[in-house]
Amino acid sequence: ILVEASAGSGKTSSLIHRMAALIKSGKFKVDEIAAITFTRKAAIELKERFQQKIEDSFREAEDEKEKGYLREALSNLEQCYLGTIHSFCARLLRERPIEAGLDPEFAELDDLDDTLLKEKAWERYLLNLKIKESPSLIHLEELGIKPSELADCYKTICTYPEVKPAFQVSPKQNLKEAIKEIISFSDEASQYIPDEEPKMGYDKLQEAVLSVKRMKGFYDYIKEDYNKIKLLENFSKSEKVTLNRWTSKEKAKEYRDSLSLELQKKVINQTLKQWREYCYAYTIKFVLPAVEYYHELRQKVSMLNF
Repeated sequence: ILVEASAGSGKTSSLIHRMAALIKSGKFKVDEIAAITFTRKAAIELKERFQQKIEDSFREAEDEKEKGYLREALSNLEQCYLGTIHSFCARLLRERPIEAGLDPEFAELDDLDDTLLKEKAWERYLLNLKIKESPSLIHLEELGIKPSELADCYKTICTYPEVKPAFQVSPKQNLKEAIKEIISFSDEASQYIPDEEPKMGYDKLQEAVLSVKRMKGFYDYIKEDYNKIKLLENFSKSEKVTLNRWTSKEKAKEYRDSLSLELQKKVINQTLKQWREYCYAYTIKFVLPAVEYYHELRQKVSMLNF
């Protein structure tokens, strides 16, 4: 029987009465019943209330047959499984470890130990890549992604091994044309940006234009793909145009209503989308060996998580 209801509605009481009735009727013995909860606190409460209910039923029973069933239940109360779903599953595995392909001496990892083991596996994986000067680590740096930024992704995939990440390897996006477009736009728009910063500061589009103007002369900066992406991302966030901060309100309005939006829609957003798809596929491919290493390490030390 599954009892599903809101807190305080009497789920535990219904469950206990049902269990006691089954024992009292003789349909089941106490060692043939299992009651599953989600927390240890609920399991402890269930045990206490179930024992109390059996004792009360025994005192109140008038039928000798029913008394016999209840007396037997009280004598073997410890054989009734009342506990968390994690403990129940662990108990089943301990009864049949060979069939489950497990080390009979396996131990259970609590949340803290499991977190520490994940971190240990991740650090070892990265260290091995650094020692071997792995091309995958070098390429990750070329994308402007730090390994530390992928730690949460790694932990999430470790936590849900039954879910296989879906990704499609995309060709690397050529950013040359997109950069050429924003440089051309910035050269024209910079003519209408005042030399002296307005009292309220430059608006978002002005900041994006000025960032291109500042970096245009640094070839070493511009040649790196992740720096090109930073410039494009500045323009993707530049919807806000404040007319009175430009030397020509007509031009500022034109940028706000058409040119800037057209540049974002046709060039910047599409380029960034393709770039992120490429990076996503690569980062998942980078993380998956670490996930596999974590599971191998966990099995090596005969540890099971929940």
